[in-house]
Amino acid sequence: MAQGLGQGPGPAVDTVLFHFAALSMPVDCARDPERARALNAGMAMALGRAWLERGGRQMVFASSALVYAPVMDGGNISEDGPVLGRNPYTEAKLAAEEGLSSLAAEGGLALQIVRLSNVYGPGAHNGTVVLEAMQMARAGQTPIMRRPGEELDLLYVDDVTQGMLRLAALEPELGCRLVNLATGVGWRVARMAAEVSRLAGVAPPPDDESQPGYGYRLVLDNSRLRRLTGWVPRTEVTEGLERTWRAYVA
Repeated sequence: MAQGLGQGPGPAVDTVLFHFAALSMPVDCARDPERARALNAGMAMALGRAWLERGGRQMVFASSALVYAPVMDGGNISEDGPVLGRNPYTEAKLAAEEGLSSLAAEGGLALQIVRLSNVYGPGAHNGTVVLEAMQMARAGQTPIMRRPGEELDLLYVDDVTQGMLRLAALEPELGCRLVNLATGVGWRVARMAAEVSRLAGVAPPPDDESQPGYGYRLVLDNSRLRRLTGWVPRTEVTEGLERTWRAYVA
């Protein structure tokens, strides 16, 4: 990919490079940490350097809410929240963030690091929490989740596109801008699984304080996104789950 940037004319001054490519499932990164670091950090750095060498000046890098340190019974996490590389996936994402931030400071790059909350929607990877629930429900089973008490910030894929485009349309600033792209609203995994159960016509799972993960919250503060763009994600989770379900069973 980085090699391909060396071909043809250089980019226009207002061209924005979006970098989403990654080994995106933490379980895959855990199986091969070296490959995860090479793809998730090394490739991002190589692409950023090649972009600068070709005359590119604007880049948007998709990072993850998972880089934040776990929160128990806390509020929404702002961009100033503590981070923790607790597994090969988050270590590689943080390494990419750090490397690209240094590149932006030294090389004149207008970089935006966008930390995405829990993305779901048609085409999601196997192993994502919403798809796991849908796989069980489609098989006629009650979706019994591994950590149903966790509270997550469920972000529909169309809102990812809208948010990224709105951020890319901002006046570029040299250096690094860090932004959470998230709904700012928490949904317990058990509540999501119950909604999937309703769509599938199967019995819902239990939802009470005895469930594993209860008290863990990974919900992001999106006030910076709102201030910068005048917009926040608008797809209600019930609507997004229904769209995802229809696509999944089609």
